[in-house]
Amino acid sequence: VKAPANGEKSLSWTSFYNRILNAANEPAVDAKREFEINGGIMKFSSKTTVHALRDAIESMLTARKVKVVIVDEAFHLLRFKNYTAVMDTIKSLADCSIAKLILIGDYSLVDVASEYGQVARRSEILHYKRYHHSKPRHRKEFERIIQRLQNNWPCAEAPNFTAISEELMDVSLGSVGFLKSLLTKTALLQMKAKDEKFSMKHLSKSVKSKKLLATIERET
Repeated sequence: VKAPANGEKSLSWTSFYNRILNAANEPAVDAKREFEINGGIMKFSSKTTVHALRDAIESMLTARKVKVVIVDEAFHLLRFKNYTAVMDTIKSLADCSIAKLILIGDYSLVDVASEYGQVARRSEILHYKRYHHSKPRHRKEFERIIQRLQNNWPCAEAPNFTAISEELMDVSLGSVGFLKSLLTKTALLQMKAKDEKFSMKHLSKSVKSKKLLATIERET
């Protein structure tokens, strides 16, 4: 699931929990209700609550023996600086089943994991480093990745991207995610061309400008 960023002034746990349940194809998500039994009669609340959604998630994770929950763009969970409340909730979610939680995001996650003791003791930080020209092993691995993407090219005419692997490393800043986005856009432009004929213009249009690349490089 992707952590929600919907313009609200505080983190919407309702939205986040809904995304988890929908990603799991949980039935009747909108009908999740809290209930109480009084005098042998089961009474449901009139609307869905955060507590009801949380109970549904715990039940789903346990019943299905879910092993992993991946939260992409997890930095959205932290944009309101209420780190302790967020990490308490994340930790309790991990405690309720055998599921491991994997948070994917930028370097702000490292600071939170390091500062929050209970998480630091029980978590591992995996740093996906970029590939660099200076290391022969990196150049070889990056070329292998390009070849894998090239082998899955959607058009009959597949450009020889491995021949310009070093140039592609430059314009993707050594990031595989960046490379994939670049080549996906290139493929879309080729698919729209007459007879799906490839042109170097498709690739050049997909590359970020030098100014944008410099900005991304500086932030990274």
